[in-house]
Amino acid sequence: MVRRLRAQVDRATSALHRLQAENQRLRRRVEELEEHPALHPDATTFVLDDEPNVLRERISSFLDAIDTVLEEPPPSDSSSSPHSSP
Repeated sequence: MVRRLRAQVDRATSALHRLQAENQRLRRRVEELEEHPALHPDATTFVLDDEPNVLRERISSFLDAIDTVLEEPPPSDSSSSPHSSP
C-alpha cells in the first residue's frame, strides 16, 4: 500500500514539474509577444464575429442594395444636371 501511494506521489510530482515547466515557457512566450506584438499600432484590425452564413447574407444584401442604386436610371430633371445652363 505504501509502495502504491509512493508511485502516485511520484506521478503527481512528475506531472507538477512538467506543468511548471510548461507554465514558465508560456510566461516567456507571453512576455515576447507583449514586447513585440504581431499587430502594429497603425494597423487596422478587422474582426468578424458573425457566423459565415449570416455574414454572407449581410454582404449579399449590401451588394443587392448597391446594384439597385447603380441600375436606377439617372434623374430626368435637367435642373439637377451639372451641365444645365441657368
